[in-house]
Amino acid sequence: MKLALCPAYLPNVLNFSWMIKQPKVYFNGGINYQKQSFRNRAEIYGANGKLKLTIPIKHSKGSIRKSYKNVNIDYDKNWQKIHWKSICSAYRSSPYFEYYESELYPFFQKKQVNFYYNNNILI
Repeated sequence: MKLALCPAYLPNVLNFSWMIKQPKVYFNGGINYQKQSFRNRAEIYGANGKLKLTIPIKHSKGSIRKSYKNVNIDYDKNWQKIHWKSICSAYRSSPYFEYYESELYPFFQKKQVNFYYNNNILI
Protein backbone atom coordinates (compact mmCIF):
# COMPACT_ATOMS: atom_id res chain seq x y z
CA MET A 1 0.00 0.00 0.00
CA LYS A 2 1.27 3.46 -0.91
CA LEU A 3 0.53 6.24 1.56
CA ALA A 4 0.16 9.72 0.13
CA LEU A 5 0.12 13.18 1.66
CA CYS A 6 -2.23 15.92 0.65
CA PRO A 7 -0.26 18.95 -0.52
CA ALA A 8 -0.02 21.75 2.02
CA TYR A 9 1.22 25.32 2.10
CA LEU A 10 4.15 25.55 4.54
CA PRO A 11 3.41 22.16 6.15
CA ASN A 12 3.98 21.57 9.83
CA VAL A 13 6.82 19.64 11.45
CA LEU A 14 4.77 16.43 11.69
CA ASN A 15 4.50 16.28 7.89
CA PHE A 16 8.24 16.71 7.48
CA SER A 17 8.97 14.18 10.23
CA TRP A 18 6.79 11.60 8.49
CA MET A 19 8.33 12.35 5.06
CA ILE A 20 11.89 11.88 6.32
CA LYS A 21 11.06 8.40 7.59
CA GLN A 22 9.59 7.23 4.27
CA PRO A 23 11.67 5.62 1.51
CA LYS A 24 9.51 7.38 -1.09
CA VAL A 25 6.94 10.14 -0.64
CA TYR A 26 3.79 10.40 -2.75
CA PHE A 27 1.49 13.42 -2.97
CA ASN A 28 -2.18 12.96 -3.77
CA GLY A 29 -2.62 15.43 -6.63
CA GLY A 30 -5.90 14.19 -8.09
CA ILE A 31 -8.01 15.42 -5.22
CA ASN A 32 -10.79 17.95 -4.96
CA TYR A 33 -10.09 21.31 -3.39
CA GLN A 34 -11.31 21.42 0.18
CA LYS A 35 -12.12 24.69 1.92
CA GLN A 36 -10.86 25.43 5.42
CA SER A 37 -7.87 23.10 5.10
CA PHE A 38 -4.11 23.55 5.30
CA ARG A 39 -3.82 23.15 1.55
CA ASN A 40 -3.75 26.91 1.11
CA ARG A 41 -3.32 28.00 4.76
CA ALA A 42 -0.44 28.05 7.19
CA GLU A 43 0.20 29.13 10.75
CA ILE A 44 3.48 30.61 11.91
CA TYR A 45 4.51 32.05 15.25
CA GLY A 46 5.57 35.69 15.33
CA ALA A 47 6.48 38.07 18.12
CA ASN A 48 2.80 38.67 18.93
CA GLY A 49 1.68 35.04 18.77
CA LYS A 50 0.21 32.89 16.03
CA LEU A 51 -0.14 34.38 12.53
CA LYS A 52 -2.51 32.80 10.04
CA LEU A 53 -1.40 33.02 6.41
CA THR A 54 -3.83 32.18 3.61
CA ILE A 55 -3.30 31.99 -0.15
CA PRO A 56 -6.47 33.59 -1.55
CA ILE A 57 -8.28 31.76 -4.34
CA LYS A 58 -10.69 32.94 -7.02
CA HIS A 59 -14.16 31.67 -6.30
CA SER A 60 -16.38 30.61 -9.16
CA LYS A 61 -20.14 30.39 -9.09
CA GLY A 62 -22.00 27.24 -9.89
CA SER A 63 -19.45 24.52 -9.23
CA ILE A 64 -19.67 22.74 -5.91
CA ARG A 65 -16.55 20.57 -6.18
CA LYS A 66 -13.42 21.61 -7.97
CA SER A 67 -10.27 19.72 -8.74
CA TYR A 68 -7.07 21.31 -7.49
CA LYS A 69 -6.10 21.88 -11.13
CA ASN A 70 -9.14 24.13 -11.60
CA VAL A 71 -8.61 26.35 -8.54
CA ASN A 72 -6.91 29.62 -9.42
CA ILE A 73 -4.88 31.82 -7.10
CA ASP A 74 -6.19 35.36 -6.56
CA TYR A 75 -3.61 38.14 -6.84
CA ASP A 76 -5.94 41.10 -6.25
CA LYS A 77 -4.23 41.58 -2.89
CA ASN A 78 -0.45 41.30 -2.70
CA TRP A 79 -0.54 38.24 -0.44
CA GLN A 80 2.95 37.12 -1.48
CA LYS A 81 4.56 40.31 -0.17
CA ILE A 82 2.56 40.13 3.06
CA HIS A 83 3.45 36.46 3.64
CA TRP A 84 7.14 37.01 2.88
CA LYS A 85 7.36 39.98 5.26
CA SER A 86 5.57 37.96 7.95
CA ILE A 87 7.94 35.01 7.55
CA CYS A 88 11.00 37.26 7.61
CA SER A 89 9.73 39.14 10.64
CA ALA A 90 9.03 35.90 12.51
CA TYR A 91 12.13 33.91 11.54
CA ARG A 92 14.91 36.23 10.36
CA SER A 93 16.73 36.06 13.71
CA SER A 94 16.36 32.28 14.02
CA PRO A 95 19.33 30.03 13.35
CA TYR A 96 19.77 28.82 9.76
CA PHE A 97 17.10 31.10 8.24
CA GLU A 98 19.79 32.75 6.11
CA TYR A 99 20.54 29.36 4.54
CA TYR A 100 16.93 28.76 3.46
CA GLU A 101 15.96 32.33 2.61
CA SER A 102 17.31 32.18 -0.95
CA GLU A 103 15.38 28.94 -1.59
CA LEU A 104 12.07 30.31 -0.28
CA TYR A 105 12.24 33.82 -1.75
CA PRO A 106 11.43 32.94 -5.40
CA PHE A 107 8.13 31.34 -4.39
CA PHE A 108 6.99 34.68 -2.99
CA GLN A 109 8.00 36.58 -6.14
CA LYS A 110 6.72 34.46 -9.02
CA LYS A 111 3.00 34.49 -9.77
CA GLN A 112 1.38 31.18 -10.65
CA VAL A 113 -2.12 30.85 -12.12
CA ASN A 114 -3.06 27.86 -9.98
CA PHE A 115 -1.59 25.35 -7.55
CA TYR A 116 -0.06 23.26 -10.35
CA TYR A 117 3.07 24.02 -12.34
CA ASN A 118 3.93 21.77 -15.30
CA ASN A 119 1.53 19.13 -13.88
CA ASN A 120 3.40 19.17 -10.55
CA ILE A 121 1.89 20.35 -7.32
CA LEU A 122 3.21 23.79 -6.47
CA ILE A 123 2.54 23.58 -2.74
